[in-house]
Amino acid sequence: MFLGLIIIGIIGGNMLVMLAWIFHPPVRKPQNLYLLSMAVADFAIGVILAPTLMQELRSDDWPFSTGWCQAYLFIIGTLTSVSFIHVAAIALDRYHIVFDTTTYMQRHTFSYFLQRIAFIWILSMWIGLPDVVEMPETENFLSLTGQCVTPLKNGYRIFLALGNYLLPTIIILKTYRDIYQKLKDVDIQFNSDKKQEASMIKENDDEVIPLKRQRRALHMLAIIILAACVSWLPFTVVYAVLGYTDWSGKLLTMRTCLAIGFSNSAMNPVIYAR
Repeated sequence: MFLGLIIIGIIGGNMLVMLAWIFHPPVRKPQNLYLLSMAVADFAIGVILAPTLMQELRSDDWPFSTGWCQAYLFIIGTLTSVSFIHVAAIALDRYHIVFDTTTYMQRHTFSYFLQRIAFIWILSMWIGLPDVVEMPETENFLSLTGQCVTPLKNGYRIFLALGNYLLPTIIILKTYRDIYQKLKDVDIQFNSDKKQEASMIKENDDEVIPLKRQRRALHMLAIIILAACVSWLPFTVVYAVLGYTDWSGKLLTMRTCLAIGFSNSAMNPVIYAR
């Protein structure tokens, strides 16, 4: 039931984001390509991954073919990385708006963002490569246990979990802290002279995003960060320690945590609509 509601939320919410891009011209701004790209990844999670996970949770053994198991694991690694890394990219984009406004406005083009989106997707596919390399072992493990899991070495599993979650999280949190401190300093400076504040905003209206919009963007970024980090933390922890534990329900726990992670794909469109 929980996962079914998540699937509906993922598909419905992200479809609205994609339709808004197609039919609502004001949305078609270069920086919003990040939101469109993430919506595509989240939509694919709702259409491909979440329904497969639902069937997997209903069955004791893997209910699909060996080929789909191998593809499924690679797609999980790719799409979840795309979604999470986009959060870091959006945070860095906010950072450049606040700290490097003049240069940012000069490179504020579709090609600039498309290049970075291409890099995110390529990097995410590289993160999913271990599932491709280990396909023979995955097939053997599936035939022996009936479970669709990549039998990676424990150390490499920790490296992957931390690299895919901890590193982006550190970047995101540091970026948010710097932006928050910068806007706080600007508020203190401008509040000391209201006339100066009004004058500066008016004079630079075409070049600098007004402070209220910056604060609103910062609040939205904080919610995005909180939602992403909290949603994916349980899966990251369970995935990292999977090989070091032997409790009977560890695979069920991992799949449940994966469903919680997928819920972030349903939250994103709601957050951006604020």
